Amino acid sequence: MKSKGGSGCWWLPRRSYFPFLLIDPEKAGLYVALYMPAIRTQVYLTKEQRQKLDSRRRREHKTLAAVVRDAIDAYVSKEKPADVRKTLDETFGVAPKFSVPSRDEWGQYARRVRT
Repeated sequence: MKSKGGSGCWWLPRRSYFPFLLIDPEKAGLYVALYMPAIRTQVYLTKEQRQKLDSRRRREHKTLAAVVRDAIDAYVSKEKPADVRKTLDETFGVAPKFSVPSRDEWGQYARRVRT
């Protein structure tokens, strides 16, 4: 069954509805299968950021989305999960003279601060 736009995909309307879709409409099913599980996110970029991304995109022959995903992956992979036990061990005894006030004093302090 042909669509009104003659793309050959009955489920894909005219190609003019998808000016961003630079792939052959006959192969659009593969595009949908590969990229639909992703979560769409809108990000505002400065003009300079967009120019740098466009430059890199052209240089690497990638889509803008692929360059942004690569940048996010590189940024996130630098993060290391907090090792709570290690942090506690390293900071234990740092302030041996520190004393925690009783809860009664918390209320007194709060009242003094409010007045």
